[in-house]
Amino acid sequence: MTKPKLISISGSVHSGKTTISRLLALELRNFIYLDGDGIAAVVKRDKSWESLDKILPEIHAEILRFLKSNLENGNDVILDYPITDATRQYFINGLKSIKYNARWFLLKPDIKKVLAGSKTRPQLNDWEIERIKYHYKSPLMKTKLATIIDSTDQTPEETFKQILRYIKETE
Repeated sequence: MTKPKLISISGSVHSGKTTISRLLALELRNFIYLDGDGIAAVVKRDKSWESLDKILPEIHAEILRFLKSNLENGNDVILDYPITDATRQYFINGLKSIKYNARWFLLKPDIKKVLAGSKTRPQLNDWEIERIKYHYKSPLMKTKLATIIDSTDQTPEETFKQILRYIKETE
């Protein structure tokens, strides 16, 4: 029996993680797509008055529960969620009883080009701009555990193909 696989796509707002994750899910049809922001929205729904920092541990616990349940049952998973190395390590520790293969990716396009917008999202709102600036100064964009993908001058399809090559090289 082959080990289940976990592919994690991380990055800031507007880095392309959702687009790339969805392209991977379409290509790798046996993978379950986990939208971490969707889980965060469910957790936040009843706690909208609390700051994000206070509920991050609960969000991460829910994501870990989902990952664990699926990997234990032999399901392959694509995780689309911005995570730091500390959160990656939390997931790794929480999954240590399971035999699985993981590939962690961080999409890190040049911040100046991200803030300038793109053909698909030419106008960023104020929240997106502030969140991107915050992310690029935070531990989110520094990693020792993930493969960094500089997608600055790539189309989503090119970034998707690059990640797919990395995945296939380690199978």
